[in-house]
Amino acid sequence: MKPLTIFIGLILFSASSSAAFFGKDDDPAKEAEKISEAQNATRKMRDEILEELYELNTETKGLVEKSTGVAVFDSLGFNLLLLSTARGGGIARETSTGEETFSSLL
Repeated sequence: MKPLTIFIGLILFSASSSAAFFGKDDDPAKEAEKISEAQNATRKMRDEILEELYELNTETKGLVEKSTGVAVFDSLGFNLLLLSTARGGGIARETSTGEETFSSLL
């Protein structure tokens, strides 16, 4: 019973710690800057992934340009016995308008 209590305690501590460390900033300007930096990093990741794809198969560039849209996601998963988590994010872009939609996985 004691190991189960310790395990549950660690899960609760982990959840509360991540909320404290990764919570939102009180300053709207800093929060907007963080969001902008994250979006730029996601755009860079998208561009790098698409360049790799184009190098592996040159026909894909034409297919992507003719498509309705393209989406690229990056995720990091963690599995420990019955506990499984995933974090990451990505971007979807409509080809005709260039409109971008950002997404995050928690």
